[in-house]
Amino acid sequence: MAKVEIDVVKPNLHVHCYDSLFGRVNGIYLGLDDINSFVQSARAVNQVVRETLHADGLKVKESDLEAFKKGHTKWRDSETYTAPLDEYLDIFEERGRIPVLNRQYADLFKLDYIIDSTTLELSELDLGNWKKARNVLSNPEKAFDGIDEGGPLKLDRTRSLDSIRKRYEELDSKIPDQIAELEVIPASLSQKPFFIGFVGLVELREDGRGKIESAQAKLVDKLKEFDGPCLSYETHTYYQQFWKLFGDAQNIVNSYGDILLNPNWQERFFRYDP
Repeated sequence: MAKVEIDVVKPNLHVHCYDSLFGRVNGIYLGLDDINSFVQSARAVNQVVRETLHADGLKVKESDLEAFKKGHTKWRDSETYTAPLDEYLDIFEERGRIPVLNRQYADLFKLDYIIDSTTLELSELDLGNWKKARNVLSNPEKAFDGIDEGGPLKLDRTRSLDSIRKRYEELDSKIPDQIAELEVIPASLSQKPFFIGFVGLVELREDGRGKIESAQAKLVDKLKEFDGPCLSYETHTYYQQFWKLFGDAQNIVNSYGDILLNPNWQERFFRYDP
């Protein structure tokens, strides 16, 4: 299990540093209990991100913006983040209410979210392919040995390495040194609604470390201004599992949907007419 370093800045503001699939993450969790603080804190985060990491700021998916504007949308696979977060927040303030969004099948597990934003301009699939290619190129023989070990088929290592190197070069110029994320999900305690905000600063290259440390210091200083419910030491664990289950929901339903989607599934063992 990866080591997670926790810094309790104040009861509703925790900083967690940990390793992810994409790189080292400086994560900031914030507990909030009213819509005004929610919108103000999101705008404060976006402003710091603009000043320190990415001039264009955070963006949401166009389908999320459409869902809030129109009440419905068609989800698009491998969609990138192109709509400005500020435009999304403007609608909050105009309508005076918070949208609750989900994806197909995620609602089965009550996995709703309010904001899912990032500075990443590529798809997560491209980012993952870049990371995998980078890992292989750092030690090709070890990577190929792991793939070939115990299998009936063997890779053509020369051709495979050329293909991986070409794909890496195509993606590498598009990958920033670091990315920022802002996510918000609804939560509740004793039937009272709360919000859990997460700011993730992800180091994709070592050159991004300095900017991330500077951004984190400014973000923590800004977010200390907001009060809210006391966060538990399990916040990080449950939050990470929330998004993991969110991403796995469709595959789970594809595999076990006949039971999960049918409360009377046991009756399907039988038929009434012999």
